[in-house]
Order: sequence, then structure tokens, then C-alpha cells
Amino acid sequence: MNRFRTFMNRFSLQLALPALFCMLLPLQSFSLQKSSQQLTQTEQAVPSLASGSLLYADLDTANRRVLVLKEGGLWDYNLENKAWRFLDSLSALPLEIEDYEFGFDAANNKIKLWHRGIGTMYHIDPESYELERLDNSHVHRNQYAHQPFFRDGTVYAFGGYGYWLWKNYITYFNTELKEWNIQNVHPESEVPGPRTPETGIYIPARDEFYLFGGDMPDVNNRADDQFTGRSTLNDIWKFSFKDNTWTKIGTVSSVYHYYQGSSKRRYGRINKISGSFYSPNSMTWYIPTATEGRGDLVNLVPVDLSTEKVMKPIVLESGLNPDEFLPISFHFDREHSMVVIVGLKKITGTDSYPMQVITISEDSLLSRLESGTAASAMSPFLYAGGFILLSFVLLLMYWKRRKKSLGNLTSFHIHRDDIQRMQWFNEQERNLLEVLAESESYMESSELEEQLWNEIDNYDYRRKLRNETINAINRKFSTHYNTSSELISRIKDPEDNRRYLYGISEEFLDNQ
Repeated sequence: MNRFRTFMNRFSLQLALPALFCMLLPLQSFSLQKSSQQLTQTEQAVPSLASGSLLYADLDTANRRVLVLKEGGLWDYNLENKAWRFLDSLSALPLEIEDYEFGFDAANNKIKLWHRGIGTMYHIDPESYELERLDNSHVHRNQYAHQPFFRDGTVYAFGGYGYWLWKNYITYFNTELKEWNIQNVHPESEVPGPRTPETGIYIPARDEFYLFGGDMPDVNNRADDQFTGRSTLNDIWKFSFKDNTWTKIGTVSSVYHYYQGSSKRRYGRINKISGSFYSPNSMTWYIPTATEGRGDLVNLVPVDLSTEKVMKPIVLESGLNPDEFLPISFHFDREHSMVVIVGLKKITGTDSYPMQVITISEDSLLSRLESGTAASAMSPFLYAGGFILLSFVLLLMYWKRRKKSLGNLTSFHIHRDDIQRMQWFNEQERNLLEVLAESESYMESSELEEQLWNEIDNYDYRRKLRNETINAINRKFSTHYNTSSELISRIKDPEDNRRYLYGISEEFLDNQ
């Protein structure tokens, strides 16, 4: 690829909740106790990291091992027998290790290395450790600090800085042409601002890339200078490869900034592909963050990708004691539903720190997510004030909504026989309404999906269809009847509060 172009950033007006209420009720965190699943070191040789040295890591799920690249060579950590093993010195690398990005390509069972600024590409055979150059390119120096991800065995890279500009496009290594190309974006799509991103994740089942935060040039400073003043971003974006569009889906509270280790961190450069992790079991993306003055304390901000909602942070407190262990890279073992974290033991009075791998069960995260009740740091008076304000706002909203709804829906009730005549709904939406109307109670989501899309084997795609269809029904219903009421509502399953049940709102259901 010989040309690059930068997309212009587009801004749109955002609707916000009452500012006073946000100030009175800051985002709470949950504290996670030490996991009984923590791994221990064996008596075998344990690699150590010289103070300030680089450390790259990635997870080889099929072989249940963590691959670690540091100065001096390649190691692996076996998650079954908890043993370290030195693999190879990789002395044939043409440049220093710190000049590369690192990741494990599970689709091709290869370790991949590519230049930090994009360009030259290599893979390492995981058995012979032979190095093979893959590209007919050169060192582009165009996307330093980019966010990489693998898609079907292809390396992609978003954003970064190079040649006096911040970038907001995606490039990918074209294996046929053996060079880098730019990913197409729909001409009418909004796009995130140019930046050096913090972290991101690709979700194969959804064929979507998710991006969090980063730094972008301050509007009052020159954008063509990498040392210019920067603004910190906490936004979350989604890129869909199905229609080549970007969508902004949320923002993490500015109280939390991306986790960078302590201010006196004992490691240097790390690979960005291990900066966050995703659980396909719960469809949750976990973003490591920290709070001001507590850089060693990791807060995992969960993003529920089934609803695209940013949830309350989980504080990894006792399980990752900042006085004993410094987390560096984060991974997820799907088969065993375990979070795998690579880090360093903290030992005073030394310039070399033993490496350590710990695991945490995702169940412990989910249990905290659903039932945690961490105490707020605000005073009782502020809490009481916030509660009173919230109650007033909710009462006012309910009164307006009820008044508006009753004006248009005094005699509206939905019956199964009437649904097919509602031409403002499409066939799929009418079918979903018929299934819910016929049911004598609220339906569990998987049961609803099975009745409507049993020919589709991809459960993530079923979930997507269900969410999109329900949202479309409620949107069309609100527009047609000029009301803020929702035709389809959801409630938590009383037997399992992690699940939701769906049904036609009782006020509109005709059981006659």
C-alpha cells in the first residue's frame, strides 16, 4: 500500500442525563475477593524481567499455554502443569524485539510479528521456531501505537500515528498481494476521531471490531506534531465488517482511565493485542482501567456486547494485590471460562522480577457483576440528596409518559388475530409478536429465538436478530401511536437474575 488517507472526524450532538444527578451519584465499583483458582509457580525455572524491559504475551488456547516473548527469547507457560519452558532465542530477528508487535494467530497456528509502524510481516513456526518473512513491503512508519487484531488469520490495525498525522482508519495485511491495504468504510458512516487507541477487541461471531479510548491531538494544538498536547478519550466504538460502518456505542466514566500499570511500573513496552479480553460465554468485553492515584488497582469495566451497555466496574482487589503482583497482559480461556493474567511478582531491592501467571474464574466476575453492592464513597447526605432528585425525575418522567400514552392508547389492546393486519411491522416482526401473544407468560430469550430462527445455528446471530427485531417493534410502535410506551418489555428471570424474559407489556395484551 503506497497511499493512506485520513477520514475527517464527524461530531454529533449527544443527549445527556441531568448533570447534577451524575455528580451526586458517581459510578460505583465492585470488589472481587481473591480467587481460589489462582495458579502457583512450580520449582522449575521461572523467567524474570529486567526492570523496564519489554514483555509480549498471547494465549494459545488450543494448547492451553501462554506464549511470552521478552528480551532473550521466547517462553511458554503451561496452564495444565503450571510450568515455564524456554523455547528459542529468536536470534534471527532482523530488528530488535521492541521494534515489533506480537500476537498468536490461532487460525494458522503461527506466531506473528509485524513492525510497530506497520509494514514488514513475519511468522514464527511454533514447532521449529523458524522465522519467515511474509511481505513484499517495507517499514511504513505510518501507524505507530496502532491497535492490532486478528480476523480469519489476517492481521488488521486501527489508528496510530505516523508521518505527522494521527490516523482513524483500519489497514490489513493482504496475504495475496503480500502488502497492506486500507479497509473500506461506508461513505455515509460516522467515524471515530484520529487517535493512538488504548485497546480493542475483535469478535468473530459478530464479525465486529470494538475500540476503546485513546489519545488524540488537542483541538488547540497542531495535529501534525506527535508531541503536541493531547486529549484523552474514553469512548467505545464498533466497526461492523458486514456493512463497513462505524457506530459509537458508549463512554466509560472519566473517573476511570485505561490501566497502564503503576507510576513506577517495572516493565517497558507491551503488545497491544493483550490489552483487554472478551468472553464469548457471557458475551462480555472486559476493559482494564484504573483510577487516579491507584494505578496498581485494576478495575475491569464490563461491556455487555449483547446489549452494548457499559456496566459498573469490578475491582480486582484481593486477587491482584498491588503489593505482591503487577498485572501486565490480559487473556481469556474460553474452554475453561478463565481469565488469564500475565504479570510480575513485586520484590523490593532488586532490578529483576520473576514472571507470574494467575487465573480467575469468570463466574466470580459475573457473580460480582450481578449481586455486588459495594459501598459508595459519598456522604450519606449526598446519597440522600441524589435519591430524592432521582425520585423526583422518575416521577416527572412517569407522569409525562403516562399522560402521553393514555391520550393515544386508551383502548389499544393487541390480539394474535390482529397482528397480521399491522402493516407497519414487517413479516419477521409480526411473527415475533404472534409468538409472544400466544404465550401465556414471558418467554426466555433462547426459547423465543428457537421458535423464530431454529434454522440458524449461530447463537450469537440469533441473539442479534432478537435484539434488533424487538428494538424495531418498539420503535415503530412508539412512532405509530406517538407514545413513549414500549410494546415489548423484558423482566429478569426470577430463577436466574442473569437472564431476561420477554413478553408483550401487560397493559396492551388482550387475553380474551
